[in-house]
Amino acid sequence: MNQNTIAQSIEAILFATAEPQTYASLAKQLNVEISAIDSAVKELIASYEGHGIAVGELNQVVSLATRGEHSALIEDIRKEELSKD
Repeated sequence: MNQNTIAQSIEAILFATAEPQTYASLAKQLNVEISAIDSAVKELIASYEGHGIAVGELNQVVSLATRGEHSALIEDIRKEELSKD
């Protein structure tokens, strides 16, 4: 599996699960070495620069999140959604 395919697979897993994923879990799911996960995550982080979504990584745990500068917008949307119930 090449680097780009690994990065795309990680992106798909993060989106579909909507949960942080450990490097170890991703490596097992994709049947690759942790070093390949690390390289792919770095590629993803760079590719999301300037977007409303960010890839975050801390202690070999990776996740998707909205950028901080959009937090007020997202909070307003969530409040509106909750008020509909």
